Amino acid sequence: MAMSRCGFGAWIYDMAKNYSLSHFTGIDIISSKKDVILSNVNFVQADILEGLQYSDCSFDYIHIRSLFHYVTTKDARNILFPDLLRLLKPGGWIENVEYDTVIMNSGPNTKFLMDTLFNYFLNHGIYPDEFYQNLSKLFKENNLEYQIEEKIEYFTDSEFAMKNYINLFRLLKSIILEYTSISREKYDEILDKVWDELIEYKTSFRMIRFFGKKL
Repeated sequence: MAMSRCGFGAWIYDMAKNYSLSHFTGIDIISSKKDVILSNVNFVQADILEGLQYSDCSFDYIHIRSLFHYVTTKDARNILFPDLLRLLKPGGWIENVEYDTVIMNSGPNTKFLMDTLFNYFLNHGIYPDEFYQNLSKLFKENNLEYQIEEKIEYFTDSEFAMKNYINLFRLLKSIILEYTSISREKYDEILDKVWDELIEYKTSFRMIRFFGKKL
């Protein structure tokens, strides 16, 4: 199994512990220190838009998430999906998990971070709503037998989701600061308040999951 955009590796570690006979490869453009070492896990630093150096039909299952943060619809169609399909074995599955940029019941600090991030997207030609609409087209264009699941998730129901959300904005700190006039110290203060805010306001988000089988 391969996972693109593995980040801190929490999802991979959970899966690797539950499925010890499977091997997991985490791929991310950002290198981050992993505190846990498992024999069935390895991590690779690579840019998925530059092509992945694996032979055809290398993986049974490919898990990707949060693509719209850095992949335009054009790049997903012309570069990413063709390469993922090349790597996937016949009968294998691609799972793509995306999170809506519209956060419901957000507190002031959470809203500030999301509004600033959305401005970054627009300035870089990344349109999340358009991306979601085109994802289903990409699955269809690549002859994947696919299905879509959507559900509302509350941060209070998942410590994993809360940690991932805050870690995302830690990673995006330099990007966010480019679009604001606040200092690095002020940014850290805002981020420190978000955890309690997610609980206090019962903040929720829409999760969209795409499953596609290679025929």
